Amino acid sequence: MSKVTGKDLERLIEGALVERVSINVSGRLDQVKQALDLPDDSDITKTSITNVADLDRTPRDTLDYDDMLKAYSRKLDGSTGNADALDKISNQTSNPEIKSDWEDAQSISPEDPSQMGDIKDIDIDAQTYEPSSIAFQQMASIGAQNSDPSQALGAMPEGLASSVKTFFQGKSTFQERIEAVSNFSTMVFDEQKIEGLSATSMLAASLFNDYLTTIVTEMDSGTGAYQFEVLLANMAGGSVTGKGDITEASGQMGAVDFLMNDGTAGSAKFYANLNANSITQSVAGFANKKGRSILYVIGHKVSDASLAQTERGTSSPGKITQLNIYLVSVVPLVDKPQISQHFLLHVNGKALGGVVKGRKLMISDKIGTATPIPIKISAGQTKFRDALATATANSDSKLKEAYEQFQALFSELNDANQKAQRYSSTGDTVAGEAALKGIDGADERMVSLVSVISDKTVQGAKGDRKITQEHILKLIEESFKK
Repeated sequence: MSKVTGKDLERLIEGALVERVSINVSGRLDQVKQALDLPDDSDITKTSITNVADLDRTPRDTLDYDDMLKAYSRKLDGSTGNADALDKISNQTSNPEIKSDWEDAQSISPEDPSQMGDIKDIDIDAQTYEPSSIAFQQMASIGAQNSDPSQALGAMPEGLASSVKTFFQGKSTFQERIEAVSNFSTMVFDEQKIEGLSATSMLAASLFNDYLTTIVTEMDSGTGAYQFEVLLANMAGGSVTGKGDITEASGQMGAVDFLMNDGTAGSAKFYANLNANSITQSVAGFANKKGRSILYVIGHKVSDASLAQTERGTSSPGKITQLNIYLVSVVPLVDKPQISQHFLLHVNGKALGGVVKGRKLMISDKIGTATPIPIKISAGQTKFRDALATATANSDSKLKEAYEQFQALFSELNDANQKAQRYSSTGDTVAGEAALKGIDGADERMVSLVSVISDKTVQGAKGDRKITQEHILKLIEESFKK
């Protein structure tokens, strides 16, 4: 007599609770037909029945729901023989459980990653986070993590919110937004000329890409991974779930890292290595998510795109030249998934069966032949900032002037901020004077930028300026509406 393990008992109890079919199909054909409530004149062969019943192999010679899930996943992979046999059984049997289980097994499909997300236009004022920091406000990211993890709406710095709203206008799917980032980076590095964009659209794209490249190249791998997750939530106008998505039974982090503002679930993976076993997710993280597709956004940190996929990655921020984005959707087919046939994936335009090893779903198992969406980060020693300066210099005069004033403005602001902190900490008058100089320089650059964007000449400088602050803000608001 074989020993019944705790796992076997758990599976039996779970099957009984959900009233799933479990029918032994060993014996003569007439006995099998009787067990399946098939008519005596049924043309279904014993071999076709046995083949289906042995798909799950736990136990063999037993037709159960997991066998049906396996047949369905193989059907999606292009192997239809077992599904055809189940269609015949379902059509001829008088057993309602067989019919309902086979229908239920085929009721869920993974969403196409390219179509996921119906991202709404964000409300800048409603989604602006106001940090309590005195001098280091750019470090604050708690606004992206909604205190209620079920709420999709998060908050972000006002500047980032503005760039997201302008840059991604009219792009509702997540893939469309990733492609917009890719296209702009390609324009900057490869074409070295920017066309078809207004000054504000170019600057919005520049701000967003600058935020991304800062995360990729100027943060250590641990910090960068979390900030990448936050940025994905921000670009979808949504929120980070943080520790909100924790499975009650295991206490482990769940499979969802962020929500888009339409409620679509996403998960961020920021990796240097990309092979079949490198990117995984604990099956426990999918508990109680039956039928809910989760979009996995895989950012592969590439040093040399010409190398083989498994060799081109790097963990060193300073060596990253490109971020290859892969989109994979995952859907669990049961409330408490445990094995391969409890999952379906959609990658590279095709729905596929899942692979579970050691209670982990192999997310990257199917992306070996997938084509990534590339985002250019640097080219040799040329950083994004420098490539953007070259690209705008080769563009029309307005874009060139807008970027020059934009870059100089933030250089002056940053210098003034750093010197003000130094003066506050030391009382060093040289630092204090440098801070004042930076403030004056930023003042002049802002006036020049307003003039370029609004096509209206703004005269004066510092305290002698012949224009009010309200007027400047109005000009900026009008230019963003163009």
